[in-house]
Amino acid sequence: MSLKLCRLVVSAMMVATPVAAIAQGIGAPPTDPHRYPLPTYEEDWRALQWVARSDFWDPVKYAPLSADGRTFLSLGGEARFTYERFGNQNFGLTPPDPDGYLLQRYLLRTDVRAGSRIRVWTEFNSSFENGRIGGPRPVIDEDKLDLHQAFVDLTVGDTGPSAAVLRVGRQEIALGSGRMYALREGPNVPLSFDGVRVITHSGPWRLDGWAARPGSKAFGRMKPR
Repeated sequence: MSLKLCRLVVSAMMVATPVAAIAQGIGAPPTDPHRYPLPTYEEDWRALQWVARSDFWDPVKYAPLSADGRTFLSLGGEARFTYERFGNQNFGLTPPDPDGYLLQRYLLRTDVRAGSRIRVWTEFNSSFENGRIGGPRPVIDEDKLDLHQAFVDLTVGDTGPSAAVLRVGRQEIALGSGRMYALREGPNVPLSFDGVRVITHSGPWRLDGWAARPGSKAFGRMKPR
């Protein structure tokens, strides 16, 4: 199989795990929404419709767009700076880098929920490398501006703890040990997948089925002029 053909291979899988029904921001909202999990789309700020707003970021995390508060906007972001310096890299076969280099990563995300059945999640990534001898390493060091995630969740049937959700678009997927599907938090450029995912619940079990492939950066990247 040629390399070009390999890139078109789509992975289709199903897994069942005993997890709480509110995972992935699905089902009943948590009583205390003040948590910042990974993947970040597991954030669920619906409870701020009813509980007192006690955190500095609550107005940013829950901005009502309708009179009843069931349609709202949630904003989030991340700025990460990493300094790296290696000695005797590759057993001395590569040029020395005595001063090291700086990696920067910026993420900006929006989460729009329209009632209990529709959710639109969008996230932009901007990653930079400064000062590395030989320039940025391919794929993992630099991606100046990219649409990292953009997906729509549609809840089908019951909207309670046993909700079934269809997720379509570019999304992060993290499962098991991360050998096939991982967030790639270590490198400077995160990883996302283009695909379709179905998430259902039965009692304490959650069933995931999906077909996805690694997101093409050529598709998502936007080059400012």
